[in-house]
Amino acid sequence: TRAVGCTVGIDVWVNNGELLVKNKIAAVDEVITSQDDVIDFLMTHYINPYDAWRIVKNIKNGKGLLENDRVLMKDHDVPEWYCDSCDHIKTFSSRCSNMAKAKIYYWYAYYKVYHRQIFDSVVGKEKYKRDAYFI
Repeated sequence: TRAVGCTVGIDVWVNNGELLVKNKIAAVDEVITSQDDVIDFLMTHYINPYDAWRIVKNIKNGKGLLENDRVLMKDHDVPEWYCDSCDHIKTFSSRCSNMAKAKIYYWYAYYKVYHRQIFDSVVGKEKYKRDAYFI
């Protein structure tokens, strides 16, 4: 689900997590990929669950971190790179949503490979030609 989470949101992997891993600031398992990752991380730093949820909702809605949220996170020893990463994210999904998307991607690829006629009849040949490079 982490791989799917990286591809689903806006600025979750590209220009954010990718750079953190490439510059050895964070490991792949530390990079934010879902809303649940942020809530879990903040709660391990003893931030109130209500505040963690509010912070995640602001990030999800593209508002980034509010100044008082950044101060709260610094008071609880959240690393600066994590705050900056939260600020870069425009939108992202929950872990559950990422799992559902992974399942859809699996079945999409399965039917494309093993049941090509059904795939073409449902998806349509024009859409297939346009989106062929995605799978």
